[in-house]
Amino acid sequence: MDAKVGSAGSASIKEKTVKIRTLSVNNKQMTLSVFKQLPYNHEHFEGGKVDESMNYWGYVYREPKKMDDEWKWVIYESNGILYKCSINNSDKALTDHMKKFPQLFIAV
Repeated sequence: MDAKVGSAGSASIKEKTVKIRTLSVNNKQMTLSVFKQLPYNHEHFEGGKVDESMNYWGYVYREPKKMDDEWKWVIYESNGILYKCSINNSDKALTDHMKKFPQLFIAV
């Protein structure tokens, strides 16, 4: 007998595990307000090269309010200071390198 729309047919419920990495500072989850206050620094990625000496924490997707706003950000540490760096799709070296980083979530 064929399953019909709305019938239980071969429906089932399965349990899955999801790992979510949150960005925390001083044991508190980073908020959007704190994220916006991180200093912006793109100089470590000049010329399409990635500085391997930086301590990369991961990347954050942030939905922009305007279409021309940046929406992909790398979070990294240099000399004990956290920085954010926007990424656009034309920055191939950084976009490819970003795939190695974990995705991080911030509280909104």
